[in-house]
Amino acid sequence: MSNHDEFDWEPTPGLPARLPLGENIVWQGSPHWWQLAQHAFHVNKIALYFAIMVFLDFFSVYKTGITADAVMSGPALTLLLSIAALSILIGLAWLTSTVTIYTLTNKRILIRFGIAIQLTLDIPLSQIVSADMTQKRRGHGDIALTLVKKKRTSYFVLWPHVRPWRFGHPQPMLRSIPNVESVALQLGKVAAKELDLSESQTPSEPQFTNNAVLPMHHTPNALKTELNKELGAS
Repeated sequence: MSNHDEFDWEPTPGLPARLPLGENIVWQGSPHWWQLAQHAFHVNKIALYFAIMVFLDFFSVYKTGITADAVMSGPALTLLLSIAALSILIGLAWLTSTVTIYTLTNKRILIRFGIAIQLTLDIPLSQIVSADMTQKRRGHGDIALTLVKKKRTSYFVLWPHVRPWRFGHPQPMLRSIPNVESVALQLGKVAAKELDLSESQTPSEPQFTNNAVLPMHHTPNALKTELNKELGAS
């Protein structure tokens, strides 16, 4: 059975309908499940917490006297529950990665997501004010999209495909994607073309520096896309 059998109704994987004439797919991708588990579901931090709890339980048993019953009802039980909880979180991260498809076309960005109920967020490039890239290890990273204020999204419906802690003005985010710098460059190029600039006005490709924001272009009353590369985890 194919992983995408439940999405057989889609004319193209990740798209709810066929693209209009003149629109084409530039890039498609999904979150890396382990990167998502670490940075969205925080399995590393939770594992550390559980490890401390197991250690404290074992230390308590050691002080009162080590017996089979004490170990089974103390550190062994905590360890078992910890493994179960981490397995659930990792499973959710894997499922989220499996059903999620990010699509960049020459006109918009689409985010297909949802484990129980599948939804698709459609973001025209003209609604994007800026795009902030954060690169993590091995080329994986995030691209957070700042939208015009009239384009409202729900933080809790979109999670984890949203920038953390931005509740007032949620920012949709392409999360834990491989080769994030290449994707950011492609986004910059299609955003520039969407401005309908003449060849003589075509902006240069965006440049990246550590902890700096360099605008792709500055065109009055037009889409302004910025790419921000920050080394390390957000």
